[in-house]
Amino acid sequence: MSIATPQQDIRYPVVYNVVAWVRVLMVVMGLAFSSAWTYMSLRPPYAHGETVFNPVLLGIDVLIIAGFAYGIAWAFTARISLYADRFEQDKPFVHRMLELNNMAGRRYTAGRGSGYPVIVPKTGRPFSIDKTSYGLDKRFNRWFQQIPDLQKIERDQHLERIRNDTVLGATPDERIAANTARRKNFVLIGVLLAIASFLLFLTVSRSHEHLAAFLASAAILPWATLFLAIFYRDQTAGPDGKSFIFLPLSIILPALAVGVAAIDNARLMHPKGIFIWGLAMGIALMLAGRSLLAALSKPNSKSRDLNVLMVLYLPFAFIYASGTLALANRTMDSLPAQIVSTEVVGKYVQHGKSSTNYYLQLENSAVLGTGPSIRVERGQYAQAIKGKAICVAVHPGRLSFPWMEAISCPDARSRG
Repeated sequence: MSIATPQQDIRYPVVYNVVAWVRVLMVVMGLAFSSAWTYMSLRPPYAHGETVFNPVLLGIDVLIIAGFAYGIAWAFTARISLYADRFEQDKPFVHRMLELNNMAGRRYTAGRGSGYPVIVPKTGRPFSIDKTSYGLDKRFNRWFQQIPDLQKIERDQHLERIRNDTVLGATPDERIAANTARRKNFVLIGVLLAIASFLLFLTVSRSHEHLAAFLASAAILPWATLFLAIFYRDQTAGPDGKSFIFLPLSIILPALAVGVAAIDNARLMHPKGIFIWGLAMGIALMLAGRSLLAALSKPNSKSRDLNVLMVLYLPFAFIYASGTLALANRTMDSLPAQIVSTEVVGKYVQHGKSSTNYYLQLENSAVLGTGPSIRVERGQYAQAIKGKAICVAVHPGRLSFPWMEAISCPDARSRG
């Protein structure tokens, strides 16, 4: 593979700095988000106007401020430089240089000439370039075109493999036609799974009914997507494999739907245990998924790519596992509940983008804990009066994680 002769009519070096509007945007976003998160860390919604010094929240706040500080420093110092024989990239704490002879080729992040341009070295990490932030122009495009097109090379190699794959048919034309049919079936099934995942997420964000059926659907969809990718591994391992956006959507949306449903309906008294088990199960799910993909993928699949993919999906696996445990703990619970009579000491409303949640603050109780809040339905919220009695059913939970719900008192005049 040879590198084309550099463009002789370009005056080098060609230097690109971050454009002005991106700098302004980074400063505004950094100040706005850092200030907002600092305020929320010191005065979180559950504190109801009181200042709180929570080490965890403050630690996260420091990380967010540091991230935006780096982003602002990048906006004012980052640049890329083109030379006749090399490429250089500068950003805070980083200076990278790559000579033309050490470039394996070029590609785009979204494939087929779209997305960010990427320079792939023969060894080491690729150079991904944000063309919008740097305001890249025709000079860069002309310089970039001299590098071999890895995506075209991969497509040609993939087409040659199809022509030589005797499993697909007797002749090269039959094999190409068979591969085209497999592509259509793969895309059709994948799109249907993505639509089902979207509808599931949309439904759960607006309804609290039929939790058992919802949980079953949410449990099936990600695994159905995984087995689809394995069955059609010849498509996902091809040069366009990363462009199938319906695959991650069919995994991420059900996981987020489970998380939303758990937040709205699990009603856990002490969620810490669920989080610990959810993390353990999430890691186990990721390892199981990776083992399946590694065992059944094409030989040319890279182990590093699988590891990166698993790390990216781990947060969603955690949400998926924790939410599933929390919902199963409630929906499968048929054990008798303990009825606790307590008193309403306050109430408040939380408004979200797609829902409004109603909460009652309860009197201190040895059973319920110190001053707990409980989410209730709108009618219960409207009927609740500060200083009046209210009853709470404390359920043991099918998985031994106690959860509670507000109920009508058997005898409104009694206080337990």
